[in-house]
Amino acid sequence: MRLPIIATAIATLFTAGSFAQMKVTQGNEVEYKFIKKPTQSNFYVNNKTTFIIKQTNGVNDQFDLFTVGEDAKLSQPQPIQIELGTFKNMNTINSFQQVGNKIYMLVENCNKSDEQNTLSMRTVSENSNFGTPKTIGSIPYTRMIDPGTWLAYVTPDKQHIALVAVYPKEKQQPQKGKYYFLDASLNVLSSGDISIGDEKKKNYSFQMLASDKGDIYLINTEFDKSYRFAVVYRKSPEEKTFTEFACLLPENLKNVDFTAGVAPAGNLIVAGYTQAKATMRIGDIREQANGIWVYNSDNPASLVTLPFEKTIPAMRATAINFNGGTAYITGEQITEKKEGMTQGSSGFMGGTSFEENFSYTYEDLVITGYDMTAGTKFDIPLSRKFTARNTTYDLTPGVGVKNGKFTLLYNDDLRKYIDKLDYTIKVPVVISVTKEGLMETPEHFEKELNVRSGGYTTLSYLTQVNDQYVVTLQYNGYTLKAAVLK
Repeated sequence: MRLPIIATAIATLFTAGSFAQMKVTQGNEVEYKFIKKPTQSNFYVNNKTTFIIKQTNGVNDQFDLFTVGEDAKLSQPQPIQIELGTFKNMNTINSFQQVGNKIYMLVENCNKSDEQNTLSMRTVSENSNFGTPKTIGSIPYTRMIDPGTWLAYVTPDKQHIALVAVYPKEKQQPQKGKYYFLDASLNVLSSGDISIGDEKKKNYSFQMLASDKGDIYLINTEFDKSYRFAVVYRKSPEEKTFTEFACLLPENLKNVDFTAGVAPAGNLIVAGYTQAKATMRIGDIREQANGIWVYNSDNPASLVTLPFEKTIPAMRATAINFNGGTAYITGEQITEKKEGMTQGSSGFMGGTSFEENFSYTYEDLVITGYDMTAGTKFDIPLSRKFTARNTTYDLTPGVGVKNGKFTLLYNDDLRKYIDKLDYTIKVPVVISVTKEGLMETPEHFEKELNVRSGGYTTLSYLTQVNDQYVVTLQYNGYTLKAAVLK
């Protein structure tokens, strides 16, 4: 389906001037096998890209670390393993974060005897060796069913990390917790207690963000009868308490989906899609987006809504990036259908587990550039259509800012670029968009990556975009290799 959206400056969509083909370097092959739904974190440290891939087999999590240099050489997988402990004194990996020029592993220890869920941080080297743990803080741990939640967010300058401990919910009480703001040496610059909401609000599932100077933002999705909306809780560096702002749209509109990010100036931008109230139903996978909405913490009283020319079904906001005063919202048309459950591997305590199966339809991508000063936008549609079952690691795009331009790598249908090709095959494509909304001619890499006969699929979600180049991994079912695009 071709998107009906037209960019504001579509007549001058492609930039004029010289066009330099990106140079592609491919590396070695490394034996590796994906299980079902791998997730990943990626970092750019010491002139190398680090990928940490998480796979879940039954109830067990497996973490493997890979590094890729500018020469595209891919390291052998380095397993990351910790002592899990016992049922009443259990360690779990919370996440991996880059602070300064180091990668840290965040580990939670839930100790029933001490009644504490304690978070510690330790460095992780290229060889998966760990540094000395540094304890950050603890959450009261009295019920195994509710150990509390640790949230982490690294600021845009990579020199600070914000941590929030969300305590277990107490009946008829506000949501309690504690925040910490640390520098690159893990010194605590500020900390304090959290008390949010009131006894009538029972469910909080926060997304947390922070600015370089110490603003902490918590975002909760809340419900009002038949629709959902974002609520922002903000604490500035000078404040001890959080202020609340509900992102309520005009009376005729409802929120479809949203994403959030911290702009270079430190303000929070929450952006999502709007829908006419009369057409929305909870759980409708074909929700019709008719525009965007934007919340800017610098001007919280003025929620911006801007329409599309025509509605788009099944839009999901998947990323937000910043380039100067422009925010780029990446959206995808995604339809998910739940299938029946099938018998899986042995579960906890030796029992049989059952796995849910899903089928997906991935349609067009939409890049919306929002000028945070002028309050205007442009929309750039990228047509595509693929179906998938359970695994979608080659369909979610990799995004970032390279050489001062928003850059997106995604898989497209090779038939768009090759005449008289009578079968579908995925080809990686890179597009670049300026702050003004001018898109360079898309580059595809059918020959450079030997798409038709090489047997490899580019894992677009396993992509790291930095200011110098794009690094992506490729997979053929048995081995991985890296490609560097400069």
